[in-house]
Amino acid sequence: MELYIKWRETPIKIKAYIYTCEKLSKTLNEELETRNIESTIPQTIIPETITLSIHQIVQGILHYAIYASKQSRVKNRGLLLATMITGINQLSELIQRLTNSFQHSHYYYLVGVEHRPVNLHKCSALKLGDLLEKSPLMNSLVKNAYIVLSLF
Repeated sequence: MELYIKWRETPIKIKAYIYTCEKLSKTLNEELETRNIESTIPQTIIPETITLSIHQIVQGILHYAIYASKQSRVKNRGLLLATMITGINQLSELIQRLTNSFQHSHYYYLVGVEHRPVNLHKCSALKLGDLLEKSPLMNSLVKNAYIVLSLF
């Protein structure tokens, strides 16, 4: 999916890849290896149980595209993307919540920004209709905007 926004009078085009995937491994670390996700590439696994709406993921992708170049504190691009999606700004808490949620979920979102994930076995691409049929929960979107601002 390509997202087009105008940020400070500058048009921005973002390639966003969002898939719903079935777990292939028992642990999050094994799944990251199986999916060939590297820390230098903005790709992440977001268990379905950790988000309130798909709009939260889209908002996190937009925040990543706008603010990632200004954020040098977090070297792992996937964790930075996950922070912007979930609104959890403490990395230790984020890793713990992702790990625990992964254990209790059968499905998760595989998310990439500008880089399409490589291993898409048992994954299906999110369709535009998926965004339109569910209304966003505003409290999660506001929280994510607050977290992004607090990172700087």
